[in-house]
Amino acid sequence: MKRLAAFFGAVALPLTLAAALDTFDGDLSAYTKAGTGTWYLDNGRLAHTYSDSTGDVEIVRAVDVPRADADVTLSSGRSSAGLTVLWKDHRNHLWTRLEVSPANPTGVFSIGRRLKGNVASLLATTYGGLVAGATYHLTLSVTNGVATAHAVFTGGSYDRTLTYTLTSADRSGFGGGTKAGARARYLSNADDGGSRWDNLLVGTPSSPSVSPSPSPSVSPSPTTSPSATGSPPVAAPLRFVAAGDVCGKATPDSCKGSGALIQALGADLALTLGDNQYDLGGYDLFTTIFDLSPWGAAKQAGILRPAIGNHEYLTASAAGYAQYFGLASPFYSTFEAAGVRFFNIDSNVGVDPTSEQYLWLTSQLAANTDPCVVAYWHHPLFTSGAKHPPSTWMQPTWDLLAANGGDLVLNGHSHNYERFAPIGGMTEYVVGTGMWGTGYAFNATPDPSSLVRLNGQGILSVSVDPVAGTWTTAFTRPDLSVADTGSGTC
Repeated sequence: MKRLAAFFGAVALPLTLAAALDTFDGDLSAYTKAGTGTWYLDNGRLAHTYSDSTGDVEIVRAVDVPRADADVTLSSGRSSAGLTVLWKDHRNHLWTRLEVSPANPTGVFSIGRRLKGNVASLLATTYGGLVAGATYHLTLSVTNGVATAHAVFTGGSYDRTLTYTLTSADRSGFGGGTKAGARARYLSNADDGGSRWDNLLVGTPSSPSVSPSPSPSVSPSPTTSPSATGSPPVAAPLRFVAAGDVCGKATPDSCKGSGALIQALGADLALTLGDNQYDLGGYDLFTTIFDLSPWGAAKQAGILRPAIGNHEYLTASAAGYAQYFGLASPFYSTFEAAGVRFFNIDSNVGVDPTSEQYLWLTSQLAANTDPCVVAYWHHPLFTSGAKHPPSTWMQPTWDLLAANGGDLVLNGHSHNYERFAPIGGMTEYVVGTGMWGTGYAFNATPDPSSLVRLNGQGILSVSVDPVAGTWTTAFTRPDLSVADTGSGTC
């Protein structure tokens, strides 16, 4: 798998992590830690003040013990906390984790590992049932080569157990001198409504504590995708579909052929790649064309993640797009689904290295922990299409993604299908085929990296397995015939 970016951001917001260990003797030298901030004693408890908005704070016992317990409180927004038991170093360790996020508010409970620097985050996984603001008692132990994670919330019905059998590679990689400890991760997003507090209590309390609290209201922000709110949890491997240049201005039938494939292919998510509604992207056409097509049904089902195109901006301030999808400027966002990280980029506004969007993307990539990264926007950097030349202003965005673990880039704009060989470690697809019709012609001399060029309506189906670190694609016609396939790693 590709190298993951480090967890450190730039916005200064406070976080306190407090830990109470049943055998803590007051000697801070007994612990190692990662992250920034100050460690101190607070009424006999080991505490940590964290000054960055994004990052890991870790407490690791410098002894070999097979079990760790913690009371974990998850905040609203994006929050995760967990435990490690088998710990050799930062490149080799086993963990269990509880996590909630705006894209998956009911959460994920998983066992994962980092082995020789490579991450497999969903070795054992269960989705749903978690509640932001509640406190869970979490346990991780290893006995006879089997790791067991248990999470329980006594104030509700959540009581789940995961198991994972260590492989010979695990045993070799973790080696001797393993440690037990606690890890808490915190990401502060604008949708959190300000500073938040996550608490981690490590030890073995007499009974699990319960501390539910209501979540604050969520306001739109470029950190999350508003259409993701309330969508069902998604299990890995993730299957999603994508197409751009979707609905014509005359009838919903113009995009029925591509939209019907969303359900037919069993997609967990559907991405649009811009130019959702022709010609001007007005609210009236969104409600009378797009909304009456299968793409509108995907929106109503909560699985649609739209990107904005140039035609949306033909209505002042993209007001029709914003009103129909319930969005607010800026129209870029990021979200996670089943261990896959998505970046939805607005290729119509500033993308140079000094722009707000570029700086936002830089910080989000630095905070990302998901092993597979998909970016999508409207204007392709690489294209063999005859009508629209390459969108060279997207080069800085491409380079930034390629340097920080990007895997797939999906674009529209050219009304055709094109698959490229990997460029700088990333694979680009142009899928401007949401609407009926033949589409645009190709240049007589294609781009040197172009592998496949097709015309006609269709949709790209993508399956991503973040555990195996692989992805596969199939460009599928409305009659369910497959015109092209691809694959790669992340």
